[in-house]
Amino acid sequence: MTPCAAIDEILDVITGLQATIGIQAALLERARTGRGRHVSVSLFDASVAAMVNQASNYLVGGQVPKAMGSHHPNIVPYQVFHGSDRPFIVAGGNDRLFRRTCEVLDHPEWAEDDRFVTNEARVSHRDALISMMVEAFALRTAGEWLSALEDAAVPCAPIRTMDEVFASPEGAALIDTVADPAREGTLRTVRNPLRFDGQALAVRVRPRIAPSLDRGSGRQYRSTHSARSRSAGRGSVTPPTAFASPDCTHCSRNHSRPARAAPIRPVT
Repeated sequence: MTPCAAIDEILDVITGLQATIGIQAALLERARTGRGRHVSVSLFDASVAAMVNQASNYLVGGQVPKAMGSHHPNIVPYQVFHGSDRPFIVAGGNDRLFRRTCEVLDHPEWAEDDRFVTNEARVSHRDALISMMVEAFALRTAGEWLSALEDAAVPCAPIRTMDEVFASPEGAALIDTVADPAREGTLRTVRNPLRFDGQALAVRVRPRIAPSLDRGSGRQYRSTHSARSRSAGRGSVTPPTAFASPDCTHCSRNHSRPARAAPIRPVT
């Protein structure tokens, strides 16, 4: 079986989020103590930390994860099922949700079966249970099942193509149209998912051309940069540095040392 990526650039995103968390923590510490920190995070470290329960399964139970498709290693049922027309996701994450799922499937007796009464039992008898659920879900369309599962308060979701994502009300709400000076028009992009007090953040577009530096401004920049460098360790926080594993399999370079990063101006 050939390994495949889950989502393009997902580890870059995770590493960036970890770096942001570290920066925020360093800023809070600086506000209390006046002491700055150099924050760094590597792609390898962030990717291993993102393994979460798969890493715990090995470190605690000695279980080496195997390819399972969409199946959750520790929760059953928690995976993709197929209706008569298309796939969808069901997350019966506990005994109560499993019982509700069985009622939706018109098989309440499954929740009383000793093989499936607890999640531990369902994990042990995964194949038997899933084969029965697959057969039952195939009798109706995904839309019908999703409607019934939502009415029963069972977590579920359709699996959409990208055009379907942005055609949905929730997906359309994430589209932002911003000015595109380079093309003298507009550009559609994904809105920042964060909201403050229920309000979406405004998109800021960088200038088309960076301002030029004459000799005087260049000297001023170098002077400011030197002053900032001297402030390292005295209330400054340096930007994060992401780097790969030292045992790089793609080239002969050693990436274990983070690149130098100039400290940013302390926030007052």
